[in-house]
Amino acid sequence: MKNRQIILTSEQVQRLQELEQLLVKHKSLLGLEEEHIEVGISAKTRAFIQWHKKEKNWGIYLLPSDNDFTPIHELGHIFLAKKSNFVYFARTGINNNKIFEGLLLIVNHLLDCFVDYNLIQFEGLYELYIDDAHLWIGAKKKGKIECKPINIAHSYKTLIGYYLSLKIINEKKNREHLINVKNYLRKAKRLIQRSFPNIRFNFQSLEQKLDDFDKIKNTNDPGVIVNFFYKILYEIAIWKESNIQQQMKLLFPIINKR
Repeated sequence: MKNRQIILTSEQVQRLQELEQLLVKHKSLLGLEEEHIEVGISAKTRAFIQWHKKEKNWGIYLLPSDNDFTPIHELGHIFLAKKSNFVYFARTGINNNKIFEGLLLIVNHLLDCFVDYNLIQFEGLYELYIDDAHLWIGAKKKGKIECKPINIAHSYKTLIGYYLSLKIINEKKNREHLINVKNYLRKAKRLIQRSFPNIRFNFQSLEQKLDDFDKIKNTNDPGVIVNFFYKILYEIAIWKESNIQQQMKLLFPIINKR
């Protein structure tokens, strides 16, 4: 574990070592033994994955506060990139200053849902996903919403993540969890409508588009997945069509589908 220049308690150091051990263990499970991965401490407020072009290796950077699923989720991006033969599902290779923050937030969250779905196909990872995924923090509290939405893009990101999670949860195993997520979604929609009264939301139409996830969740074709991203971005209509096309070309330069 490589340390950035911060002061860590012995408990934080131990926790980071535990996370690194989880990463190494699941690297083999996911068939990523040949991938060179550097593990370090995140300089951001979240965990993240990065491609080091010069060294030709991956970096996965974690926080002591991360749960057990976090390092595995970051590995999942590499797994999906290899499965689809499309490296841009694990890295963009561009200057993020050129990307609209809200658009990147939504696309990353959509991509995360494909990553997590692929991960839970491996033995033991569904249970870890249910126990530890950050997504559940609000829903675990009986659908409680702790704060108002930050902006429109953040609101859509929240709705998309929770709605697609309903397609991952096993209803027979986790019925109460499913109910909590549905309650959270219902309350979130009401809060969003109250917070942005001048905007007309068509949640039903969005959910119909998101339902296509069921049809394509097992695909190995990156074009199919990117096309799904396009449809969702057009549906929420925050940005002009020309801007969406330009931004997506930057994020996924090899594929330009609609």
